[in-house]
Order: sequence, then C-alpha cells, then structure tokens
Amino acid sequence: MLPEDEPNLEELAQRYFVDELGLAPEEIPDAARNLLGAFEVLLRIDTRIKAKPQLV
Repeated sequence: MLPEDEPNLEELAQRYFVDELGLAPEEIPDAARNLLGAFEVLLRIDTRIKAKPQLV
C-alpha cells in the first residue's frame, strides 16, 4: 500500500487520459495498452541498435 503522501499512479494515469487527451473513461484500457505497446516497440528497437557493433 502506498503512503498517503505518494500519488496513486493508476489514478494519475486515468486523469491524464481523460483530462489531457480527452478520452472517455471506457477508452482508457485500450489507450493504456496501445501506449504500453508503443513503448515496448521502442525498447526493442533500442535494444537492437545497441546490440549491433558500431562502425566508426
């Protein structure tokens, strides 16, 4: 359980999707999965780039 002075990350994420992006509350789960998927792709790209020998 989080201490009282620490923000609830789940609540902050939901407020961001609704307030900042203008999404309906029922769209939040899909939007969160899509955003997570995008970052996973970027992480895989970064891993591949770092794994290749650098030509200098």
